[in-house]
Amino acid sequence: MHALSPSIYDILEEMIAKNIRQKGEIQLTYAQEIQRQREGYCALEIRNGKRFDFGAPQDFVTSVAEFATA
Repeated sequence: MHALSPSIYDILEEMIAKNIRQKGEIQLTYAQEIQRQREGYCALEIRNGKRFDFGAPQDFVTSVAEFATA
């Protein structure tokens, strides 16, 4: 789990403006890496957690459904 500062939005905006893509997509993971390099961020390792790829519509829908029933 990541706790990202609001500057992540500035980084994403920069990536969009410069059309910086990986695998054809604007990647949050790459934005996180840029943020880490610039200012660092906090992360917590969770064991036995579920991972969802919010770039994949079905994973996003599944995650929302699981959250709603938790």
